[in-house]
Amino acid sequence: MRKLVTVLMIVLPLLFLVAVFAITGAAAIGVDIHANKLVITNKGTNGIFHLDISGYDERPLYLDDLGVEVRPVKAKDKTFKTVITDAEGNPTDIVGLSDDGKFLLEGVGVAKITCTSTDGGYSDSVLFNVTSSGALELGVQVTDAFSGEVELLKNADGAYYASVPAGTYFVSGIVYPAGVAGASVEYSSSDDDAAFVNGVSGEILARFSGKTTITLSVDGARGKITETLILNVEKPESVVVNGSKNLTIAVPKDSDRTVLYVEMPSAESYPSADDVGFFGTGVENFETESLGGGKYKITVYLSDDAGEEDLDCQLALGSVVKNATLTFSEYVFELSSSLPVSPSGEIAALYGTPLTLSIAAKPYDKNILYRAELTDDSLAEISVSDGYLTVRALKIGVATLIVTPYVLTESGEKTYPAVERNIFVTPHYTSLIFEESASTYGLKGNLAVASMRFDGDTAVKEPYKTGLVAKAKNYDEADFADLTFTSSNGAIASVSPLGLMDVKATGNVTITVKWKYGDLFGLKAVSYVYTAVDGVWAETYEDLMNASKERLKTVLKNDVDVGKKLFDDTGKALYDDATMQAILESETSLLPTTADWTYYKNRGLAQPNVRYAVEFTNDVFGNGYTLSADNITNMTDSTGNLRSYALFRGPLNFVAVSHNEMGASVKAQDNVVFLVRTNGVVIDNVTLLGCNDETLEDGSGLNLTLLNNVGTTLEIMSDATVTDSYVRNGRTVVRAFGRYGVNQDDSVNVEQEKINVKIEGCLLQNAREFILKIGTNRAVRATDYSSFDKTFAPRLTNASGEAYTAANSPLCDEYLNDDYFVSNYDLTDVVLKDSVLKNSGLFTIGMESHFAGGMLVGETFKQFDGWKNLAATSYPAVLHMVGNVVLDDWKPLSNVDSSTLIETNNNLAAETSFLNLNIRAMLESLKKSDEKYKNIIAERSDGQKYVHGGIAFYGGGYNYSMVDFSEYTFEQMKQYTINLSVLNRPDNDQSLQQQGQMLPYAAGGEDFRFIMFDATSAYGNGGAGQN
Repeated sequence: MRKLVTVLMIVLPLLFLVAVFAITGAAAIGVDIHANKLVITNKGTNGIFHLDISGYDERPLYLDDLGVEVRPVKAKDKTFKTVITDAEGNPTDIVGLSDDGKFLLEGVGVAKITCTSTDGGYSDSVLFNVTSSGALELGVQVTDAFSGEVELLKNADGAYYASVPAGTYFVSGIVYPAGVAGASVEYSSSDDDAAFVNGVSGEILARFSGKTTITLSVDGARGKITETLILNVEKPESVVVNGSKNLTIAVPKDSDRTVLYVEMPSAESYPSADDVGFFGTGVENFETESLGGGKYKITVYLSDDAGEEDLDCQLALGSVVKNATLTFSEYVFELSSSLPVSPSGEIAALYGTPLTLSIAAKPYDKNILYRAELTDDSLAEISVSDGYLTVRALKIGVATLIVTPYVLTESGEKTYPAVERNIFVTPHYTSLIFEESASTYGLKGNLAVASMRFDGDTAVKEPYKTGLVAKAKNYDEADFADLTFTSSNGAIASVSPLGLMDVKATGNVTITVKWKYGDLFGLKAVSYVYTAVDGVWAETYEDLMNASKERLKTVLKNDVDVGKKLFDDTGKALYDDATMQAILESETSLLPTTADWTYYKNRGLAQPNVRYAVEFTNDVFGNGYTLSADNITNMTDSTGNLRSYALFRGPLNFVAVSHNEMGASVKAQDNVVFLVRTNGVVIDNVTLLGCNDETLEDGSGLNLTLLNNVGTTLEIMSDATVTDSYVRNGRTVVRAFGRYGVNQDDSVNVEQEKINVKIEGCLLQNAREFILKIGTNRAVRATDYSSFDKTFAPRLTNASGEAYTAANSPLCDEYLNDDYFVSNYDLTDVVLKDSVLKNSGLFTIGMESHFAGGMLVGETFKQFDGWKNLAATSYPAVLHMVGNVVLDDWKPLSNVDSSTLIETNNNLAAETSFLNLNIRAMLESLKKSDEKYKNIIAERSDGQKYVHGGIAFYGGGYNYSMVDFSEYTFEQMKQYTINLSVLNRPDNDQSLQQQGQMLPYAAGGEDFRFIMFDATSAYGNGGAGQN
C-alpha cells in the first residue's frame, strides 16, 4: 500500500479512473447517413395494381413506375433489391422482371412485389392482381374414349392435325391464360355425318373415314379466337357401323327407326346403294344412301312390335353379308355444360356470364326435342334450341333445372323422363386478395391485430375487419356471397362470415377465404397469417401510456411520438421554461439506480435516480412502426448546449473528482428511454428510437456525439425477448445488467436474480458508446488488501474455495461448461441471434466488469471524496452469439472515442495532461509493441486506417464474463488480450509511458480482452470495404 501512495503523490494533484482508451475532448464522431425507410410511392389502389393481361403490353409497368424511394434523401446507400412472390410469400411465375425493369405478366393470379433496402433491410410491397378480360390463346387437346391422349401435329397453316381410327373421342380447348373463369369453348364439325361433335362437351363420334374439320372457338379478350382441328379418320380394315367394329347396335326402345352409318374397308369397287341393305325380324323396311367410297347411310324402319327383344339381323354389302344385332335400351340423356360441373353433379352458372348447356340422347337421336324450366324462374332465363340450352343468370342462388325430352308423333307428343339437375348461380370471382398482403410490416412482415381499442382511458373489445378484396365481374362483392372464412385456431381468433375477427388469445392464426366453387374455376383459396394479440391498439402517446399503466399487451397502429411536441417547426419553444420542465417531468418517471452507488453512499447521499420515458409492462407488437422519444431527449439549443429544463442530462457518476474548478467524472447508469423490468415481456417488430435520426444529422453524415445525453435506448432488467426490431440512437442502444428490485445489501441468489435476454433478428444501431452493453450489478468486494498489487479485488472461487484463474482471457469461456460456476455466478445471460450491430462510437459490444484499481480502495486526497470500497470483482455475464451475428462496425481510427467515459468540464492541468489520451497514438504504439498486435489496425490502399468495434471485455479488474460461439455461423473474429502496461515503452513519448504506468492504478492491473475483426479478416476486407 505504501508503494501505491507514493506513486499517487507523484501524480499530484489529480488522477482519475480510465476504463479503457480515451481521446482528447469530445470530437464529433461522424458516420454515414443510413437508410431508415423504404417506400413504394405508387401503390395503385390500396396497395394493389389491377392489371388486365390482355391489354397490358400497350401500357406496361416498369420498376421505376413504382417510385421506390430509400429514405432519407441523404442516405448514402439507396440501393434495393426486388423479390417477386405470390401473396403469401411463396415462389411464383405469375409475374417476372426483365433486365430493363419491365414487369412481365406470365399468368393470371396475385403476385407480391417486395423491395428491400440493401442498408437496413427496410421493405415495402405492392400487389399485382393479374386477370384477363378474356382468353388470349386457345390450345387443342384430343383424348380417346379411354382418356388416352391423341398425338397432334401442327400444319404449316397452323391447323392441328390428328389421324385416328373411327370411334369416340373428346376434343378440349385449352384456354390461356389459365384461370380465365367462364371461358366457354364451342365446338362444331364441317360434316356431322362423318364426325359429329357435341358443341358443348366436345365429344366426337367419328363414323366415316376422311378429313373432317373440327372448329374450336372462344370469346377472347380481343374478339373471337378460333382454332382448327383436322381429324383424319383412317379407312377401316373391316366393316364398321356407327364408328365401331362391334355390330351390336344400340337402338332406343320404342323407336320406329334408326340410322346406321356404315363403312366398308378398302376395295377396288363398292356395291351400289341398291345392293346394300339391312334385313331381319322386326325390320319392316330400309332406305340406303351411298355417300361414296364404301360409305353408306342406312335408315332402318322397325315394326311396331320391335323393341322387346334383341333382333338378329343381316347387313348386306353386295356379296358381303355381316351378322348384326339390334339391342334395345331406354334413352340415356346426358346434360353437358360449357362450364365446370361440381363433383356432385351440380351445374355452375356465373353471374353476368352466359352459360351454354347441351343435352343429348344416347343412343343418339337427333329427332328428340327438349324444353327446360327452373323451380325458381327468378334465378335465370333459359332458352332452348337444337339440344342446346342458354342460361342467363338474374341473381345469386340455387334452383333445380328440369329438362324434359320429347318427340312429336302422328298421335301427338311423346315425353321421356325429365332430367333434373341443381343449378347454382355464383358471383364470377376473378380474384381474392387480403389487402394486408400488399404491405410489409417491418422485419416481421405480417400484421399484428389487437382485440381491444381505447375509448378514452378504457380498453373496450373491438373485432378486426379483415381486408379482403373480392373482385367479381358485374357483381357487388360487399356481401361476400359464396365465400367462406375460416380460422386455423378458433381458440386464438374466430372469424365471421363477413370477415370480422374476434381475437381471443395471443398467437399466430391463419385466416383463409375460399370461394365455394373456386376449385371448379381454378381460383385458389387465399390465406393471411395474422399475429393475434389479446391486447389493445395504440394509436397515440396517450394510448401507449394507458396500455403501460394497465399492463396490457400493446399493438401499434401507426408511428407514435413519445411525449408532447414542445417546439414549433423553427425550433422555438411553445411554452415558458417552467411549463416545459413541468411537462417533461410529467412525461418521465424516476427509477432508483440499479448500478453501484457506493460513491453516493460514501458521501452520505441517498440512492440516486435515473429517469425513464416509457415502461413496457407487457408485450409490444410494433407492426414495424416507430416509437421515438425525440420530444423528450432532444433538448439542445442552437449552440449545442442543453436547455435548462432538460431532464436527460447524461449518466450518474460512478466516481467524480474536482480540483481548482476542474471537474471530472466516470459515468455509471444512464437515463432510460424504454424500460423493461417485467418478466416475460416480448418486444416484437418495432422501431425504438432514443431520438430521431434527423436530430443527429450534421452536414452529410450523422454525428454520434449528439447522443451524449439521449440516454439508453432500451434497458432490460428482467427476462425479456426482443425480436425483428430496429433499436437505435442512444448513448447506449441496449443495456442488460441484471434484475430490477434486488437489494444490493442482500446475499446473492443467482436463481432468483438471473435474467435471460434474447435478441433475435434485430438491427441495433447508432451508439455514442456501446451498441450492446452487458454486465451485472452484483460484485464481490475485497476486505483484505495485503495480497493485492494493482488489482484490489478478489477472484471468484469454486466449491472447494480454489480461485478461478482464467479471468480476462479466452480460457474464461470454458467456465460455461462448469456447472458450479454458471449456477453460482452467472447473473445475466444474453442470446444474440441473427442480428446486425452497427455504428458505435466506442465498441460494438461491451462486457463490463467492476473497476479494481488501488485508487478505489480508500480516500487519499480531499479531491477524491467518496472514493473508497469501490474496487470489486463483478459477477459475470454470458453472451451467446448464435447464427449470423454481424458486428458491422469498422470505423476510421479517428472515430474511436471513449471521452464520455471520463467527462471533464475544462482542460486538464499540465501535470496531468497525460490523461488526455490520444487513441491514434495509443493504438499505433500498441501495433508496434509486439508482432501479435500488428493487424489490429487495418490500412486501406489510400492510407486510411480502420479499426473494428468488436467485443470489449473491460474494467481493469477480474473480468469473468464469457462469450459462447458454439452456434455462431458468421466469420470468426480474432482474439486479443492487452494490458495497459504495454504503453510503458522507452520509445513512446512521455505521455504514453505515464499512461502505461499510472492507469492500472486506477482501473486495475488485469488485461483487457477484445474479440474483433482485424486486417486479416475477410469481412469488410479488413476495413477496405468501409467508406
